[in-house]
Amino acid sequence: MTARLAAGRFLAAVASLDAGTIASCLHPEVTWRNVPEPPAVGRDAVVAMLVGVLSRCSRARWDVVSEAYEGPTAWLERVDRFWIGEREVAVHCNGVFRFEAQSWTLLEVRDYADLHPWRATLAEALRGT
Repeated sequence: MTARLAAGRFLAAVASLDAGTIASCLHPEVTWRNVPEPPAVGRDAVVAMLVGVLSRCSRARWDVVSEAYEGPTAWLERVDRFWIGEREVAVHCNGVFRFEAQSWTLLEVRDYADLHPWRATLAEALRGT
């Protein structure tokens, strides 16, 4: 396994919208930080954070714009796309994904995005459902 393959597996899990599939990609001690927010710590907390948005979606796809890999680390510039009903809500992110090199499960994510426009667009989309 490589970081590129592990990242692809995780992105496919997100697109599946399935909590169990997402959880299978996460290390039990995973930490996810949407900078500057406090981190979600542990598999259950990260799944709850992701499913909090994904459970409202008819589909989701995280498109990689640019990528770099070194050892168990992936740097992914992305456009994360979520469809709530027929409305697309997108957020531009830069994420650092670190995988545990034995199991190739996600151990740490630091995601950098301007959350203000994302939250405003998401709130508007949720009002329309």
